[in-house]
Amino acid sequence: MQFIKKTTLYAALLLAFIGFGLSQQAHAQLTVQATGTVLQPLQMTGTDLNFGNNIFPGLDKGVDRTESGAAQFDISGEAGKEVTATLTLPSEMSDGSNSMSITFGPTDGGHAMASTDQASATSFDPNSPLTTTLDATDGSLHLWLGGTVSPSYNQPAGTYQGDITLDIAYTGN
Repeated sequence: MQFIKKTTLYAALLLAFIGFGLSQQAHAQLTVQATGTVLQPLQMTGTDLNFGNNIFPGLDKGVDRTESGAAQFDISGEAGKEVTATLTLPSEMSDGSNSMSITFGPTDGGHAMASTDQASATSFDPNSPLTTTLDATDGSLHLWLGGTVSPSYNQPAGTYQGDITLDIAYTGN
């Protein structure tokens, strides 16, 4: 009886060691890295849309996107990446409590990649978002904006202003 107990004990221990060894051999481990590269943030500079000092009551005054008074936005970012530009445009300009109508037509926006030549820019409707690509070489984009002010016949004299805001973001493409 003692012999059977010892044999059973030895067999159990042997199986435990064999089982432990097998479970160790069936296990493998690998470590990998999580990596990612953050793109260059978008940067912008700009100049105002300037209708000048000769706005006459009752007469519309426009600035074409190709003229020197057009607003200009210079954008830089990661070369070749797609962006969406959205302009928030005022419907009026104000001077204190006085206001004057301002409008933006479907061809009042212009955009070009590396070229800063306003005349060769492709037109776009500034009332709708623009999706385009940054220049493949230097990551630049240039936007121009014209518009039209419409003073009333009894428009009070003054310096009128309105905010034009450009939001630009990578699309992920």
